[in-house]
Amino acid sequence: MTSAATTANYIGAFGAPANTGVSDKAGIAKQNFKRVIGHYTQTSSGQKLADLYNGLIEVFKDYSESNWDGYGARPISRDAFVEGQRIIDLLSGSPLPLPEILPESGGEIAFEWRNRDRVFVASVKGNQTIEYAGVFGKYPGTHGLELFAESIPATIVANINRVFTGI
Repeated sequence: MTSAATTANYIGAFGAPANTGVSDKAGIAKQNFKRVIGHYTQTSSGQKLADLYNGLIEVFKDYSESNWDGYGARPISRDAFVEGQRIIDLLSGSPLPLPEILPESGGEIAFEWRNRDRVFVASVKGNQTIEYAGVFGKYPGTHGLELFAESIPATIVANINRVFTGI
């Protein structure tokens, strides 16, 4: 039996154990595991991973027409939607907190992480780049543009972490 097949017998959806024990310790371990997984499959406002995918679909559907804001906004493109899916796919397998999803008037899809007076936004528009900006309370802010290829750039990951570490 391969390790993948063996793992499939013990891991259910979102990493939840499919094999349940009956002892008190097994119940406590399962609850702790669910709490940890819940932390990483939930946005800072309580949104779940499945809701994040659905939110991306809604943003694409609701904002894929020109002038959606009445002020000349550009439509969200299919390419931006595909890049948005890639961002969520990469985040779902990482320890990073999940973001909120917002449309931007330039046709971008924005991913926002917020914690008190710290905010970081990373936007995709289907051109294999991520444009970003962040404010971090009393610490210096940041902004820039990164190539988006196979993974989320280290600069983006570091700035997401800054939102939650206070540095």
